[in-house]
Amino acid sequence: MDAKSAEKKAVSDKHLHETEGGVAGAISGAAMGAIAGPVGAVVGGVVGGVVGVVAGAILDDDSVDAAARERVLDEEIGVTSGAVGAPNLEHPLEKNVLFAEEEAKRLSQAPSIPTHPIPKPPIPR
Repeated sequence: MDAKSAEKKAVSDKHLHETEGGVAGAISGAAMGAIAGPVGAVVGGVVGGVVGVVAGAILDDDSVDAAARERVLDEEIGVTSGAVGAPNLEHPLEKNVLFAEEEAKRLSQAPSIPTHPIPKPPIPR
C-alpha cells in the first residue's frame, strides 16, 4: 500500500469514526432529551451528535498516534525487520549462573536437614 492510498484510507476511516460517534451521540442525546419532551429530544439529539463527532475524532486521532508510535518501536526493536530471534547471536554468560552453581555446591556440603516430624508442643498443666 503506497502512502497516498494509506492517507486516503486514514481520512476515510476518520470520517467513518466521526459518523459513528455522531450517530451514537445523537441517539443517546435524543433518548436523554426525551425526558423533557419532543423539543428536548431534538436538542439532545443535536448536542449528542456534536459531542459524538468530537469524541469520535479525538479517539481516532489517539489511535492513529498510538499506531505510529508502535510502528516506530517495532522498527527499533526489530519486529518488522532485523534479527529478532536470530539463532547466531552470542549471549554473555550470566553472573547469576555462576552464583547458583557455587550456592548449589555449598548447599550439597551442608549438614542435612532432619527428616523426622516436628515434636508436639508440651501440654500445659
